[in-house]
Amino acid sequence: VRDRYFARSMTTNLSERRSKPRFQLTIPVLIRWADESDQVQVGYCRNISLSGMLLFTNISRPLGAAAEIELILKEHAARRKTRILCHGTVARLHDQDLESPLEAFAIAGRVEESSALENWEAAIATGRF
Repeated sequence: VRDRYFARSMTTNLSERRSKPRFQLTIPVLIRWADESDQVQVGYCRNISLSGMLLFTNISRPLGAAAEIELILKEHAARRKTRILCHGTVARLHDQDLESPLEAFAIAGRVEESSALENWEAAIATGRF
């Protein structure tokens, strides 16, 4: 059985118009909103592509809200621990699931790898995650 954080390509139907393939990935994220740069919000990523991700948090933001999202992919035999950053804006709001208290929204933006882990380790050390 593979690690539960291992990404798998999602199948898409032909009616979807996505410029980049999405990968299923359920993993915790740290969110810094542009209007609250000193605050970090914790959430979960459900899927990711090079052009954005689907997030779940306790509080949603309006369309167009700018954010930086950070996630850490765990180490495994083929690679080291990797920090991923996404700089983007809220592009879509999802209806809330009655069985979950979390809000869902899509972030559209640029997803890239970064090597520094200081922010993530500080959040863990201070109990924010």
